[in-house]
Amino acid sequence: MDKPAIHSLYYAMDIAEDLQSFSYIQKENVMDQMDRYNFAAGNWAPSLEELKAKAFSILLFLTGEDEATVSQMIFDAEKND
Repeated sequence: MDKPAIHSLYYAMDIAEDLQSFSYIQKENVMDQMDRYNFAAGNWAPSLEELKAKAFSILLFLTGEDEATVSQMIFDAEKND
């Protein structure tokens, strides 16, 4: 999947520093450090629905947590959505 063009919007997950929670965000691609990190880590999608579909695998990769913890993180995020 090609990354979004400069100044276009994309969706990503903003993961808390303690790696125990996250939120879905919409971000403009300005190719700052956060954008480069998101694209390199695969933490982005053109739509919120696509991001939610791959949230489990992204969180497993980025947090290093086990499947039960990641499942709970997603459950908590959806509950607060």
